[in-house]
Amino acid sequence: MLSINPRKTLHQLLDKLKDNISSYTNCIKIGQIESFNPSKQTAVVSIQHKKSRIDSYGNRVLFDYPVLAEVPVVILGGGNSHITFPIAKGDQCLVLFNDFELDQWWVSKEPRPSEFRREHDISDGIALVGIHSLVDLIQGYSNYIDLHYSDDSNIIVGDTVEVNNSVINLNGVTTAEELHSNNGATGSFISQDNKTVTVVDGIITNIA
Repeated sequence: MLSINPRKTLHQLLDKLKDNISSYTNCIKIGQIESFNPSKQTAVVSIQHKKSRIDSYGNRVLFDYPVLAEVPVVILGGGNSHITFPIAKGDQCLVLFNDFELDQWWVSKEPRPSEFRREHDISDGIALVGIHSLVDLIQGYSNYIDLHYSDDSNIIVGDTVEVNNSVINLNGVTTAEELHSNNGATGSFISQDNKTVTVVDGIITNIA
């Protein structure tokens, strides 16, 4: 609560009020994933910042934010398409605090009035996973589209498409037109799962 000192000027009082409002307003904070629930797409998140206050002896005391439970996680997608990725304990994220309470939207996706008077409350965060500090930057950052799963498993899309993995499974009919490879073989063979694989100039053009 803001205490009023009659000896302060109006300017000082307004500055104190501004500081007081800012200290209780949650906007964006850095968080860390403690656990992830893929079925509900929610996470338990700890805030990577400490609050501080001055005790009755004038000492600055640090204390932690409460751990946030069931924080909705942003999953990139649109229409019937989406991108999923493994979210693990220790991943860093941005926690975006909503203007109003999320409960009504979360359970129904319908526009409804808030049942509780909460604004930028710590209970109404959304996690955006993927931010990195200087100590855990992505090594060898690619200027191409790099779908990276591990050091020996990724797909790079640039001037060419490069697939790196020990095993590659292609399901469905695969076709290719006007694709050529220098000194590549042409022919067909039967795969281990009894499918006919057709190769033209070293390029697989059909699996049936």
